[in-house]
Amino acid sequence: MVEDTLSVATLYQAYLASLDIDIEIVSTGQQAITSIRSQVPNLILLDLKLPDMTGMDVLKKVRTLAPEVPVIFMTAHGSIDVAVEAMREGAYDFLIKPCEADRLRVTISKAIHQTHSSNKQQLFGESNTYQGFIGSSPSMHKVYRTIDSAASSKASIFITGESGTGKEVCAEAIHSVSNRSEEPLSP
Repeated sequence: MVEDTLSVATLYQAYLASLDIDIEIVSTGQQAITSIRSQVPNLILLDLKLPDMTGMDVLKKVRTLAPEVPVIFMTAHGSIDVAVEAMREGAYDFLIKPCEADRLRVTISKAIHQTHSSNKQQLFGESNTYQGFIGSSPSMHKVYRTIDSAASSKASIFITGESGTGKEVCAEAIHSVSNRSEEPLSP
């Protein structure tokens, strides 16, 4: 949390106690940047007005150091123009002080959840693909098993379906996992 007013930082820290998250409080933009360089946080709560620089300057630096980290602005000096600029620069959300405890908790929980979901997709992105198909639902796994089963057959395979459903991708997948993958594909 980047907040130069200790009483406000303490209040928001109390609001967030139920989330069971570790909160580091710094009071200047430079302290925030130094902290991010030593350990990238899961989320940053950022005051717009800081003693040494603007929150917007900190946001721009955060975007170069840790572009995936959600930044939530909190300010008593907000306007629509400032909020729009912050969002354009990559802020996750823009809250006006004083902020209600529930609103703060929900916003932070949502930001952390979305970030973890996004990171999980990036980590498991490779396993969400199969021979040109994209997806990891139970239905898609059934399709993948059918492709594997069909690929081991010596019989001709006739694929039917609506236009745009992936018949050609399916044919290529069957061919590429079959023991005849070195031979040309006969569509």
